[in-house]
Amino acid sequence: MVTPVIAPFGFRLLPAEIAKGDGTVLAMLSRNISRIGILAIISAFVLGSASARKNDPNAVGGRGGAGGPAMATPPAPQAMPPEYAYGFWESSFGAVRIDRDTRVAMPEAVTGTWTYNRGGEYVTGYFAGTLRGTVLEFSWTEPLQPPLTGTGFIAFDSAGTSFSGSWATSNRDRSGTWTGWRGQQQAAPAPVAPPPAPNDPAAAPLPPPVEPAAPVAPVAPAQPASPYPPQPQAPTYYPAPAAPAPAQPQPPTYYPYPAPPAPAQPQPPSGAPGAPNT
Repeated sequence: MVTPVIAPFGFRLLPAEIAKGDGTVLAMLSRNISRIGILAIISAFVLGSASARKNDPNAVGGRGGAGGPAMATPPAPQAMPPEYAYGFWESSFGAVRIDRDTRVAMPEAVTGTWTYNRGGEYVTGYFAGTLRGTVLEFSWTEPLQPPLTGTGFIAFDSAGTSFSGSWATSNRDRSGTWTGWRGQQQAAPAPVAPPPAPNDPAAAPLPPPVEPAAPVAPVAPAQPASPYPPQPQAPTYYPAPAAPAPAQPQPPTYYPYPAPPAPAQPQPPSGAPGAPNT
């Protein structure tokens, strides 16, 4: 009878049993070879899945990073003018632009975007954070379905020609590295200043309003010429004025003659009865 011995890949036969050469030994050898083949197939599948996951942009550590739940710690910042970080970059996540964040009063506040091709469609992510010397620590979001959010950092070289860093999602299920480069340090694009607040005395006066132009009266279109010759017109009739009426004789003006004076009355002699006393 064959005595099996436990081995890493199944059962192993002792040399004594192999020497007997009976049919049981051959059956045992066949089963062991089958187990070894199955384990080899499983190992190849696991290794292939790990390789595909590393190249998957959605997988942990994809898009240029050998990631994992843990994100690296930012290095100590070195002195660098902030303008060295501004401008356009090429990176392992596609094109990158970094600008000063004019929405925040702090001069070290920055904002930026990155754009990459995801399955034939361009996706743009956004980040904002604080630049201290050569180290930029930021929060980021990527508008997928559902959106991805997380944190990260990048550290620039002192010449402003390259950077490298690390990122991770908010729940730490994905992480990876981020590297960027450009040929030479570029001047930062001029930031767009926010509009001044209303009634701000420091704001420049606004130009006077432009008066609207007076409306133009529509011009009547010219009438086309008549194809018929001009017709004679009847003269305009003006009646002659009536002759003045002859003067009529007027009756003479009547003025009555004055009445004749009354005759004088005789007066009684002086001293006679009835005569007035003198």
